Amino acid sequence: MTEVKQVQQDNFSSNLEPDKETNLLRDFAKEGTGVAHGIVDVSCSVRELSFLLEGQEALLVKVRSEMSDLETANAAIVTSAAASQNVADATNQALSQSLNDFREALSCIDTLAGAVSESQVLVSSLKQELDKVSNVAQTIEAIAGQTNLLALNATIEAARAGEAGRGFAVVAAEVKALAAQTENATKQISSTVDELGSKSDQLFDGGLKSSKLAEQASQATRAINATLDKTENSVGQMVGEITQILGAATHIEELSQQLGGNVSNFAKGFEKSSENLRGAEKQLQGLRGMGEGLMAVTARTGIETVDTKFRENTIFLADQASKLLSEAAARGEFDVDESISPDYKLVPNSSPEQFLTPYNEIFDRILHPLLDGALDFDSKVVFCCCLDKKAYLATHNSKFSKPQGDDPVWNNANCRNRRFFVDTVGKRAGANTLPVLSQCYERDMGGGKFTPMVDVSAPIFIQGKHWGGLRFAYAL
Repeated sequence: MTEVKQVQQDNFSSNLEPDKETNLLRDFAKEGTGVAHGIVDVSCSVRELSFLLEGQEALLVKVRSEMSDLETANAAIVTSAAASQNVADATNQALSQSLNDFREALSCIDTLAGAVSESQVLVSSLKQELDKVSNVAQTIEAIAGQTNLLALNATIEAARAGEAGRGFAVVAAEVKALAAQTENATKQISSTVDELGSKSDQLFDGGLKSSKLAEQASQATRAINATLDKTENSVGQMVGEITQILGAATHIEELSQQLGGNVSNFAKGFEKSSENLRGAEKQLQGLRGMGEGLMAVTARTGIETVDTKFRENTIFLADQASKLLSEAAARGEFDVDESISPDYKLVPNSSPEQFLTPYNEIFDRILHPLLDGALDFDSKVVFCCCLDKKAYLATHNSKFSKPQGDDPVWNNANCRNRRFFVDTVGKRAGANTLPVLSQCYERDMGGGKFTPMVDVSAPIFIQGKHWGGLRFAYAL
């Protein structure tokens, strides 16, 4: 900030002849004051814009970081989706081969079930044929029995016939032997047929069980086949969906890269704008110093402007404070030298930090009526306070001197006494020894809002010793 020498206001007489030179000087004074006020007003707007840009710049940094994280995450998704697609394709191929092999096995099982059913039919037919053979054998056996009986009768008759029946007896004997052989054969056939019948019954019973099992196996193969069809369809759909995911993720990756590039370019432009704005702020600080110089020159002319009454009242208030404190010191209420170089003791757990001095309560009691009354001077007045040469604000208006609570934000707004304000305006106000000093500044209202202010200060002397200054601030 351009340093401007503090200029003492001379109590010029303004009773000049109303000639052109005087009018020009008066116009210059008014315009100079207006320029100074305008500079701080513009400075407030620039600081608000700077605050906004800083927030947006921080947001852009966060967006760029999140975009980078998004690109990284999306790249991981693409890689994972590609790997999943490869696995899914391989799985699909293996499943297709397995399904073909399984279907062949199921076909064999189905064929076997059909063969079992057919064998059951054959066993049933065999049993029927065996029954027929058994019936025929029984018939032959009956005929053989009758033949044997006839041969026996023929033998008896041949014996009765004697020599004449000898030939008939030979025939009868052969017939009898044949009948015996036939009977033996039919018994053997019957026995074999019975054994085959028993075996065929076992085969038939086993065939029934096998047929039932074959039917169950056939039904199971059909159900498994349907399940395999669904599985194959599901895997096919899964492969298709993974392919779509991979395509979408790849497209998102491309868009993210484009968007990331655009955000990066925008951020670079934004950073350049912020840099230019910071440069403009520095230039405005210099202009503000020039504006304060114009205000000082205006004060020297003695021409009345909108600031004149505030400067005059500040000088009056500082004189009153000096008088009141000097009288109290004379009464022995506090030590002047100790008040000029006090021992500042930090208030434990205070936020923002507050400090105590031996004279705080005395100054508050003496100065509060004066400072609080100053607030009624004009509706533009914001505060009136006293601070020492080290910018320690000893006594403030009552409304800004409330006990601290648990909220630091509330404390900052309502508990402004007994604190150090070492900004440029505060330090210059405390160190100033000239009759009056006008400074323009931007009052931080919080949330990125700034109000243009004029801070007028005048020195406080206690028994002729410079203690600090009285600040009288008003809004434009």
